[in-house]
Amino acid sequence: MSSLFRSIIGGIELRVESSDPLELVDDYRYREFLNCQPLYGPVEILPVTIRNGDEPPTDLKPIFDSGEAWNLLADSLRRRIRFQPSQYAQPLWVADFHRDVRAATVCVSNAFRSNPSAALLNPVCYPLDMNLIMYRLAVDGDMIIHAGGAIIHDRGLLCAGCSGAGKSTILNQITRACGEKAGLSEDRIVVRHVSGEPCMYGTPWLGSGGICHNRRHTLDALVFPVKSSENAVRRISRDAAMERLLPVVSVPWFDRDTLNPILDGIGILVDSVPAWEARFSLDGGIVAHLESIAKTIPGTVSRTRAE
Repeated sequence: MSSLFRSIIGGIELRVESSDPLELVDDYRYREFLNCQPLYGPVEILPVTIRNGDEPPTDLKPIFDSGEAWNLLADSLRRRIRFQPSQYAQPLWVADFHRDVRAATVCVSNAFRSNPSAALLNPVCYPLDMNLIMYRLAVDGDMIIHAGGAIIHDRGLLCAGCSGAGKSTILNQITRACGEKAGLSEDRIVVRHVSGEPCMYGTPWLGSGGICHNRRHTLDALVFPVKSSENAVRRISRDAAMERLLPVVSVPWFDRDTLNPILDGIGILVDSVPAWEARFSLDGGIVAHLESIAKTIPGTVSRTRAE
């Protein structure tokens, strides 16, 4: 069995091995994340072994159906993700792992090909990679947040909100005003505590505007966008930040064994990182207000790191 490729997302290296060749889909969002070098320090290795074959028998019970072609089975220790679009009688792939995700095995069906004579398609991309990393992060109280990330005056701002809240709009306004390197990611951000300090990482997941960079920066401010006809910011309390953050953290509410560490991690985050509401219009005027926030945050040294 030979190593095919690796991807590094959120400080976790998915090291993929397979005895069969795989077809890697050319998705621009993954280009900075595939076969890259960890420039800022050691990463955690999560081995992923791919096997060609049908779904192995299991006694695991269903606990969640995404409604988007994948579902989750579980017992007290083991988890299985099944990817089965409605037009298929059997799963295209299934991934088995322990709940602390030290390794994963993926069985890929012969039907998972771009054409009958092609190699198997690579399953280690969204949604599988995001779910594996979500579970691995949960062990340490770290998390994936539905958010965009930006770096302004060397301060890391996380703009969190549900779909349609305006995250991509604000990120685009920031990159137009401050340059392309000011954007980290526009739709999903990994948040981890590194040596006790909250840090945010760009990801390749689900964004459509091209802002998806494999970098890490300290997380210095939480920003919750609100669409408006004006541009203004106001500081909000820790409890208000918690109330707004909970709906946008990727918490597997259906899997109670993973809940407590993530909820504890959210509490630590809102205790240590100040939060603002940002009311914004389409004229880009919010950027000046965000720059003012960045200038109020005490600094240490330049803290951006490339993966």
